[in-house]
Amino acid sequence: MLAASATSLANGFAYDDSAAIVANARVHELRSPLAYLGESYWPPESSGSLYRPVTIVGFAVQWALGGGSALPFHVTSVLLKLAATLVAWRLLRRALGAGGGPWDAAWWGAAFFAVQPVHTEAVGNAVGQAELHALLGTTTAAWLYLRARVGGAPGPGVPLALVGCALWAALGKEQGILAPAFLALLEVTVVRDPTPWRARLRALMPTYAALALAMLGVVAARTAVLGGDLAGPVHWALRGLSWPERLWTMLAFVPTWLRLLFAPWHLRAEYNPPSFPPAHAFGMAQAAGLAALVGVKLAAWQLRRVAPAVTAGVGWIALALLPVSNVLVPTGILLADRTLLLPSVGGALVVAGALAAGWTSLARRPSLARALAGAGVALLAAFTWRSADRMRAWHDSGTLFRQMVADDPRSYKAHFHLGESLFATGQPAAAAEAMGRAYRLWDGDGRMLEDYGQVLQHEGRCAEALVPLRRALVLEADRLKARNRLYFCLLKTGGYDEAVRVAEAGVALGDTIFAGYARRADSLRRAASAP
Repeated sequence: MLAASATSLANGFAYDDSAAIVANARVHELRSPLAYLGESYWPPESSGSLYRPVTIVGFAVQWALGGGSALPFHVTSVLLKLAATLVAWRLLRRALGAGGGPWDAAWWGAAFFAVQPVHTEAVGNAVGQAELHALLGTTTAAWLYLRARVGGAPGPGVPLALVGCALWAALGKEQGILAPAFLALLEVTVVRDPTPWRARLRALMPTYAALALAMLGVVAARTAVLGGDLAGPVHWALRGLSWPERLWTMLAFVPTWLRLLFAPWHLRAEYNPPSFPPAHAFGMAQAAGLAALVGVKLAAWQLRRVAPAVTAGVGWIALALLPVSNVLVPTGILLADRTLLLPSVGGALVVAGALAAGWTSLARRPSLARALAGAGVALLAAFTWRSADRMRAWHDSGTLFRQMVADDPRSYKAHFHLGESLFATGQPAAAAEAMGRAYRLWDGDGRMLEDYGQVLQHEGRCAEALVPLRRALVLEADRLKARNRLYFCLLKTGGYDEAVRVAEAGVALGDTIFAGYARRADSLRRAASAP
């Protein structure tokens, strides 16, 4: 695990680290942990609406320890991943009922988890600690739950420990609120209890009631701080999609999810159009995704008696992906490698459960067992190398954005972020070229169009800037920066009639500065039309 993750220690701050940590004054001083319970994850100027107080407290402590250095953040991330690997190993042993040495099926499953390349975003980027907190809180609760269930119902101290772990997960990242559901999943798949179900339910009811109350408390606190917004800003590709369209979009991602969980060689920091477009109808991609989904579920059901850990693993994957699938509510992503961290515990359960189920047969065929062990060692070595190499992509924002373009040259957002980075480092001409490629790939992101228009305006190319700025306002009429830039470019190119209409629309949206703009444009129009 350390070999796979240690290269991240040389990383600085990259991508979302800039807004969440470097430019976030609230993590630059240590305050009472209770103070963070009343604040959103993103600073107000970032217009975000997530609620992750445990993660923010951790950021503040690490900032204080390093005086603003990135090193404490990356050391912490590696230590959290190490702890998660050890807990995952203990969880797998409990789920399999294994008590053997380090070469048992649980060890192989934990080793597969330890060097998973899909974890590199969560570990290599400091803000990935939110994923690590949700993972550790959930898996620790699951391990404690299975340990307690060996002897019957959880003892008097166990519910309190489970509630603490569930709160840790839920206050680290939103997906952690499902921690009680993972415990219920393990109860119905891998817990071996001959007690009749009614008696089991009566015995377990106080534990689950305490967990439910704790999660309701998290929801209440989140609502008090953020209001009723469940998911925060919605990805541009998902805006305006109906529920069936979001379902079709999700189905097309099923093969990608499976590949990333079990063969994660090619990774991306962003999954965006046109490579990953929103779906408006059921087609071949959706049929393939549905077939894969149904096939996996049927296999898990058929194996529920001979390999219950495999069934639990498939259920774990499905449950962990549900909040980020965009089926329940649209989110700010189509897919992200970091969101596969918690589902990958399910992948480890599948690997360990399959090995445990086939262990008896392999023991009778030692040559095959040795061959499979050799292949397993080679796979772990390859995953370790890939993880260590991929960690370097998150060294800094410039490195990451160039890697994003290399990962997927057809991702509009990769070119957009590269353009942002070039503009911020004083390369406006190169920024305009990169953003122009983003615009030609996909014109459905209002913020990208607004910034592209700004870069063109900065370069004195107002005539070209008119098209993306107009499109930005079609997508989002209240984008006032785009309206402002469009107005001045219209003045520069002599489009006074349209400038008046643009300004008057700004007044109607409540921005009074556009009243003066309208008068000025009208004056210029009359002067231009005078004989």
